[in-house]
Amino acid sequence: IKIWKTECTNDSNFKLNNKAKRNCGWIMLIPKRRTKQCTKNNVLKACPLSCGLCCADSKTFRFAIKNGKKKSCKWVKKKKSRTKINCKKNTVKVGCAETCSFCQSPL
Repeated sequence: IKIWKTECTNDSNFKLNNKAKRNCGWIMLIPKRRTKQCTKNNVLKACPLSCGLCCADSKTFRFAIKNGKKKSCKWVKKKKSRTKINCKKNTVKVGCAETCSFCQSPL
């Protein structure tokens, strides 16, 4: 399988069949979905992280904690308690795949 990107990141602009909520994260969360979608070249190219071609935390991913402050994967990784709490959230699991041990196996 050829990887087109130099970084292990999903294309944040990718939408499967131009449907807003059907992005790389949506594909990544359900194994059956990955099996079906990651056989398509356009999905493999746009979603290498979701399709198991590589694994890394997103350098640009940020999420809001209870006080409204935006936090990164580095912040989550610093304490085991943060990992345990925050990695239960799907958006964090996808954005911080390496930190949350949510790396996918290649199909």
